[in-house]
Amino acid sequence: MDPLSIYLLAGCSLALVFGGLAAIAATRNLVKIVMGLQSISLGALLLVALALGLAGKESYTIILLASSTAAASEAVSIAILILAYRKFGTLDPRKISELRW
Repeated sequence: MDPLSIYLLAGCSLALVFGGLAAIAATRNLVKIVMGLQSISLGALLLVALALGLAGKESYTIILLASSTAAASEAVSIAILILAYRKFGTLDPRKISELRW
């Protein structure tokens, strides 16, 4: 792997992590918070792919399995958010916590 692609992958993974952190910090919508969390996990996964990609070609199977697991967890969390929206009528976490008591 040439040095330019290593720096490109590292930069993209850091952009995903910091973009996810910004999405979590800047919004009150639970859907955007879940998307930010998934962005952080995929950024970390990209860093792992970079580390394993330097080691060998078998790492791509591990990365594919991990990304499909992340996609499945995002689908489950979106389904839970849909149920929360149907019950409470909002996706603002502050209003949902106020309705709980």
